[in-house]
Amino acid sequence: MFKLSNPYFLVILLLSYSLFLLEATGIPMFVITFGEPPFPLSLGRIALVICGILTFFISKKKYFKSKFAISIYAISIGYFTGSFFSNDLSYEFLKSFMVGLVLFSTLSTAYLLRIKIFRNITMIYILTIFVYWALYSIIAPQNISGEFLNYNVAYLNSLESDLGIINYHVVGLYLSVSTIAISEFRNKIMQSYVKYIPLLLGLVFLINLGSRANIVIIFLFIIFKYLYNLKLSKKYLINTIIFGSGLIMIIILAFSINEELRFRFSIINPTNIFAFESRYQLLVNGISEIWQNPLGTGPSDNRINFFGYQFQPHNQYITFGVGAGLLGLFGSLLWTNIVYKSFVFISKIRNFQLLPYFSFTSIFLITLFTNDLSGSLFFLNLIFIQHLEIMSKEEYYSKKSLEIK
Repeated sequence: MFKLSNPYFLVILLLSYSLFLLEATGIPMFVITFGEPPFPLSLGRIALVICGILTFFISKKKYFKSKFAISIYAISIGYFTGSFFSNDLSYEFLKSFMVGLVLFSTLSTAYLLRIKIFRNITMIYILTIFVYWALYSIIAPQNISGEFLNYNVAYLNSLESDLGIINYHVVGLYLSVSTIAISEFRNKIMQSYVKYIPLLLGLVFLINLGSRANIVIIFLFIIFKYLYNLKLSKKYLINTIIFGSGLIMIIILAFSINEELRFRFSIINPTNIFAFESRYQLLVNGISEIWQNPLGTGPSDNRINFFGYQFQPHNQYITFGVGAGLLGLFGSLLWTNIVYKSFVFISKIRNFQLLPYFSFTSIFLITLFTNDLSGSLFFLNLIFIQHLEIMSKEEYYSKKSLEIK
């Protein structure tokens, strides 16, 4: 019954995975919840749980013994433990179970990325979110005033008039992960200079957003990839000049005409949540909260004090630490180690088909240091981490064993 050769089984998996990806696009019409207040599991997350249950019977044991699996167990246990120290034990315990169920589902669902049709669907998904959110970032601000506005200015205006424009950090995340992943696609078209077009366009859209974290992160990642792949060749030098020239022109133009962007990069005024110093204060307060509650406070009670207000830490790792205690902090930080080790293996085996997943997760994990993120995109990122760890290790040791023989 639970075999990929069974057409009914395969169809159910395809439908469930597609429903999950639809919600992971972040497009509001595809995020379907139940009840008021909403049931902890949306339609997309229920679809992910179905995928997790079905793939549990076909995936290999290594999917439940990986480092990533250990991190999921740690976070889940941390949430359960933390719920006993929350203000509402019954609700927090139920929510811990639901969150744990979805997290556990990512372990086996990653097995689907071994199958070509699921990989193709995932690549189509990445292209879709790039196109949709790029268009949204340009069109949505114009609906506010009928004129071209910097996106984050339009977003702040929409809060006053209740027009419901989506947070620029969220839009920036979708654009940054899809932009960098598309630049890693390996096909005949993307082998040429065409690959720089989506990358440069993505940077333009991100600068218009005014999302400081996403801009800084994607620039740092590009610099890292460039230095890592540095080659002293004529072709590489030409590529550098072409892309570098375009990049410099974009930066100069953006900062010269965009006063709001210059304000966003201010490093002073600690009471301003947009300033760098305020993020440092949030980090200090978050660590203090974890120190006071090392066993956690449950998945919902994750706010910290910020100048008299209860505020999200603006750092998902700290948020895990507050809610799931030291176990949550350890488990989530372990992801960065897993992805880095996977990149080392990928470089050695030269399996460039894994690079889109690596780039996607790298941008996402770095962004977690600057913001609190959840939703189906977050769970898709976890699936990619598991896939990276399993496949890079598997292919690396397989190649090593062939070399020995």
